[in-house]
Amino acid sequence: MIQTNSLIGMNWKPTEQYTTFEQLQQKIIYVIPRYIYQFIGIEGLPRSITPAVMQYKADFFKAILNPLELDLEKKIFLQPGFDLMETFQYNSYPLLSEDTAWFGPMAFLLIPLAVILTFFSKNKLRRNYCLFSFVYSVIYFCLVFLQRPGWDPYQGRYFILGLYPLIPIVSILIPKQKILQKIISTVLITCSVVLIFNTLLKNDTKPIITAKSQNDFIHQKIDPLPESTFLQFFIKKTLYKITYPSGFENLRRYIYGQKYYDQLFYTNNISVKDIEFVNNIIPDGTPIIVMIQNNPLEYALFGINRSRSLYPIIDLDEASPGYFIVSNVIEITLTPNMRLIETNGNFSIYFIEPG
Repeated sequence: MIQTNSLIGMNWKPTEQYTTFEQLQQKIIYVIPRYIYQFIGIEGLPRSITPAVMQYKADFFKAILNPLELDLEKKIFLQPGFDLMETFQYNSYPLLSEDTAWFGPMAFLLIPLAVILTFFSKNKLRRNYCLFSFVYSVIYFCLVFLQRPGWDPYQGRYFILGLYPLIPIVSILIPKQKILQKIISTVLITCSVVLIFNTLLKNDTKPIITAKSQNDFIHQKIDPLPESTFLQFFIKKTLYKITYPSGFENLRRYIYGQKYYDQLFYTNNISVKDIEFVNNIIPDGTPIIVMIQNNPLEYALFGINRSRSLYPIIDLDEASPGYFIVSNVIEITLTPNMRLIETNGNFSIYFIEPG
């Protein structure tokens, strides 16, 4: 609060991108449809159908918005300093990472339907709870919407707390009739298992099952199996059918086939080069003073098994003697006791001599 002069502990962003009611209207027109597009989640669906579903969803939105001359891909109302990967794109493949994931297909299919049915429920307590939860979610959404300067691909995580109170009302979708109850429960459980399987094992940000891992498993485990009897032949052939790549798998190496930093930055090769740049200069276990802005390198700077201590600063006056890393986008005034060791396209490494 002291550093940001803000009650919520962060800089108040709206003034950076709109100052008039007309600009706020424009933000609503562009940003809210982007949120709705992302809320209709397809994360966790099998890779074999994801591209087709993405195209259907994009075509549906374009059919509605194009006649209104509303181009959601227009590069306005985005986060400050955005790059090409952080612009809104209809055909952007949904990544299931801690930063970018939204709520998935189950939330989109079940929660709105449950809210509608609960509003018409005969149970007054259920109706009141639904109304309270809905109002809470709307207020929460509005606060996040107003605070953020625009759309960015990382905002799904901000809305999770706003959605939590609505989850219990999904139980209204389970009917009391035994047969229907079993059918619907079976369908929901099956869909959940498929989504969990794809999220945990075939997640493009941290894939365990890829075309490479499947081929390795076939060559190492299935090929050596005997097939001298009919039963052995049948089992081996069945295993081949189950494990053979379908052509839709991730073509990269699976996550456990990567080195530590390649695992950490599986979807960001640039950061791997940056940490290699640092490790070649600063010995492992040496404390580092850091002045880094909006960059995932901080995760890697701790070292394997947290062998390093990091000391973040926001002003050069706070720096103590030792190694100092600063983002090149941050302007600093060098002091006489600062010695430049090396620099690359993103960071500079200095050594600060004792007073």
